[in-house]
Amino acid sequence: MIISSATNERIKNAVALRSRRQRARTGLILVEGETEISRALAAGLAPESLFVPVGSHPRLSSACRRLGGTVVEVEGPALDRLAVRGASSPVMVAERAPTGLDALPTPGEQSALYLVVEAIEKPGNLGAMIRTADGAGIDGLVVADPTVDPFGPNVIRASLGSVFSMPTAVATSSDTIDWLQRRHVTIVVTTPGATVEWTQADLTGSVACVIGAEHQGLSAAWLEVADQSVFLPMHGVGDSLNAAATAAIILYEAVRQRSR
Repeated sequence: MIISSATNERIKNAVALRSRRQRARTGLILVEGETEISRALAAGLAPESLFVPVGSHPRLSSACRRLGGTVVEVEGPALDRLAVRGASSPVMVAERAPTGLDALPTPGEQSALYLVVEAIEKPGNLGAMIRTADGAGIDGLVVADPTVDPFGPNVIRASLGSVFSMPTAVATSSDTIDWLQRRHVTIVVTTPGATVEWTQADLTGSVACVIGAEHQGLSAAWLEVADQSVFLPMHGVGDSLNAAATAAIILYEAVRQRSR
């Protein structure tokens, strides 16, 4: 099948998934880019449709067909409307992965490391944090009180598709706190008001590192239940680091402590 019309129903339905509301309504997401699609398929996402420029991406096409998806070749206006990142970029429509807290691995007998991010406002920041979490090899991530969809196209792109391999939950802060406390996970929050530097905190055992939005910081709900509060010292004119940078520093400190 080859589609060239930008008004084709398949094209219109795929483009509509750039809207968060449409993704929530349909349970489908839009993934663009060879690396991102490959990682989504490797993680077991169920493809519905794969759109590729005519005659391109045979490997992705074969993988999509094996998993029950339909491969659609596109050209001309259809391709221009569909591919944001360039005319050679493949685009996939797939089923969204489950995002309940029960999607997270539980500590069990092993120490677990989680990242919780509350009300992060920028897709690029959230994507970078997911990519860092994947690189650090943590057990799971919670997007608490989300203002950004972790499966939006910009987050997927910023994470380079690592969001698909990282167990990711979306929940309220209240439900997340309850989930962590019932499993005896130590809650470590980052806040400029803390008196303990991040390297002095005990980040071994089952730990959730909690980071808030750059402007508002963490809500009172997290500050009140924190088992440990830590800060990163600032030696310049700024009073805090970018949220993604903070996540990278504290997660890799936890990894360092666990490797001793």
